[in-house]
Amino acid sequence: MKVSAEALEIMETVSQAALATRQGEQTYASAAAVLYQKNAIEAEGPGCFHLFLSALARHTRNLLAHPQASLLLVKPSSETSLSESPRVTVQGLILPLEPSRQPDLRARYLARFPRASLYLDLPDFRFFEMKILEVHWIGGFGSVKTFR
Repeated sequence: MKVSAEALEIMETVSQAALATRQGEQTYASAAAVLYQKNAIEAEGPGCFHLFLSALARHTRNLLAHPQASLLLVKPSSETSLSESPRVTVQGLILPLEPSRQPDLRARYLARFPRASLYLDLPDFRFFEMKILEVHWIGGFGSVKTFR
């Protein structure tokens, strides 16, 4: 899957997202810090997102039961409303990350989110990785594209 430069730019720069998870037959939306990792093989292909989540959070329990989720990332703008702002909805599977892959990720996460040092070593937190299945980009009125 190739993704537009506009969609990739939002995915690479926005670090706060709305996280939608499945809770039984319902959905649940929450806020989450996200860290995007580029695709090392294909520059225009989607990479993955990493999230650092607490086992105490409802969205984490939801993901462990049903890994299907989506992230909404909105490019911040003081000049336009939320509905007019460029944004990306990413759909995929969010699964716990193997501990062997976490050391480099910890350093990258702290560089992006320095305040995470307060809870990075708490036992109920762990890294998750989102495998991207679809990217839906909205650049503004009439600018929409879905990548699968």
